Amino acid sequence: MASKINPFGKVVNERSAIDILQENFGIGIKEYDRGADAWDADSGTWAWSPSVSKECVVEFSVNEGKGTGRQIIPVSEFREYVASLRSIIESGYKEPEGADRTAYVPTNVIALQSFKMVYPRHVGSDGKVFEDKSGERNIVSVRCTSGKGAKPMMIPRDQFGEVVGMLRQIAENLDAYELQAWSNYNAAIGKQ
Repeated sequence: MASKINPFGKVVNERSAIDILQENFGIGIKEYDRGADAWDADSGTWAWSPSVSKECVVEFSVNEGKGTGRQIIPVSEFREYVASLRSIIESGYKEPEGADRTAYVPTNVIALQSFKMVYPRHVGSDGKVFEDKSGERNIVSVRCTSGKGAKPMMIPRDQFGEVVGMLRQIAENLDAYELQAWSNYNAAIGKQ
């Protein structure tokens, strides 16, 4: 469906993953948690053990709505993350196996471990999201973080290469962007 009409008479065009990416992409300084699950012998369960520090991160979304979220990747891991996304294309979209939750897992590893092909999702008349299983699984689903609440980016297979290409362009200029982000941050907190 290229567009839909709402009851107010306005035409709302569906936006591509690239459109959404370009509108909300950013590089900046924020708190980033490099923690991991640790076994808590007292409770007999896995518990999150945080390790938070200020880092330069890349933030973006390629989707809107529930079930998807912002991808937040440390600049120090971004090039490897983009290379992992590229390897998904080069593998012919073959899904991997396995995961280790006892140590911090870099975003590129999470991306490869979380990658799967899913059915398209649509919003029904009741406002709920449902999978359309009438066709093929042609949506690339990839996360950059693991754990409860981690949301994937979901990109139609025919747009995935273009998104990865745009992220590769960012990765090529990442050093200059990181320097500018730290400069902006230091200026905002009053450091010279």
